Amino acid sequence: LDENRVRKLNRELVHNNAQLQQYSYIVSHNLRAPIANLLGLSRLFNSKNLMDDRNLKVIRNIESSASNIDSILKDLNKILAIKKDISSEKEEVSLDEIIYKVLKSLEREFIEIRPRIDLDMKVTKLLTIKSYITSIFTNLISNAIKYRSLDKECQITIRTYQADQCMVIEVEDNFIFV
Repeated sequence: LDENRVRKLNRELVHNNAQLQQYSYIVSHNLRAPIANLLGLSRLFNSKNLMDDRNLKVIRNIESSASNIDSILKDLNKILAIKKDISSEKEEVSLDEIIYKVLKSLEREFIEIRPRIDLDMKVTKLLTIKSYITSIFTNLISNAIKYRSLDKECQITIRTYQADQCMVIEVEDNFIFV
C-alpha cells in the first residue's frame, strides 16, 4: 500500500473509532435510567406476600421499563444501521411523544425530586432521526436533574417554536455551576 492510502485508511479508522465511542456512550447513558427503574422496582416487589396490592403496580411499571429498554435498543440499532446517506433515515416524529417517553424513563428520579416541568410546544412534529432526538432529550433532561440546584425546586422548561425557516428547541433548567 502506498503512503496516501495508508493515511486515508488510518483517518477512516480513527473516525470509525470515534463513532463507536460515541455510540457506547449513548448506549450506556440511555439505558442507565430504565435499568435503575427496574432495579428499584424489583426491590419494591413483595415476594413474601404475592397478594400485596402494591405488586400489581410494580409489575406494570416493570413492564413499562422493559418496554422502554426495548424501544431504546431498537432506536440504537437504527443508529448502527445508518450508513452514509443519513437523510434517508429521517422520519416525522412527534416531539410530545418523545418527551413523554423520556420523562417516563426518568420517572424513578422524579419521585425523589419532583421537578416542575413546563412544556410550551408551538411545533410538535419534526423530521429527524428518532433515536438521535430521543438521545438528545434524554441527555438534556437527565443532566438537568443531575446538576440541579439543591437550593430551589428543580424546574425544566421545554419550548419549541418556528423562527424563520428553522424549528427551535429550547431546554431551560436551573442548574448549578460545578
